[in-house]
Amino acid sequence: MRAACLVLLTTLLSLPAAASQPTADSLFERMAGRWLGTGERTQAISGRKTRIDAQVQARVQDSTLYSHSEITETAVSGAARSYVREYWIRKGVSGSYEFGVGNKVTSVGTFDGTTLSVEQTLGREPGYIIRSRTVFDEQGSQYDESFCNGQKELARTHIEYRLANTSSL
Repeated sequence: MRAACLVLLTTLLSLPAAASQPTADSLFERMAGRWLGTGERTQAISGRKTRIDAQVQARVQDSTLYSHSEITETAVSGAARSYVREYWIRKGVSGSYEFGVGNKVTSVGTFDGTTLSVEQTLGREPGYIIRSRTVFDEQGSQYDESFCNGQKELARTHIEYRLANTSSL
């Protein structure tokens, strides 16, 4: 479950909008707005699949992007679990971006104008890592995540984000 919660912090970083070359705020330009995401997480050992649905609102204020997400995970058995995640992103040093919750930076990522890459170490001891890669295009974004213990993959997640039709929300 911890992987499920943390996957969505990183997942929300993949929200798209328009821009093609990196600028001081091109990542934020791609992410600001209302987005719908659908995808699936697969557990590596059991092969168990969980559907993921997300509604995301992201806005830029004072050089920081703030994201509010309502997420529902539905297991194959039909049992659903819903929760809310909030986080922020701000420009870091040397072209990096800092991701955080409250007053704490939880991870750092890089953005090349098309692809956002983030690696997040979980807990105080090294071992559990979330590696994510988001590729932006004109239609939205493709988010891929790997949850690992060292080099051993425990779960893989894929989510597609598209601009929301605000009249249906």
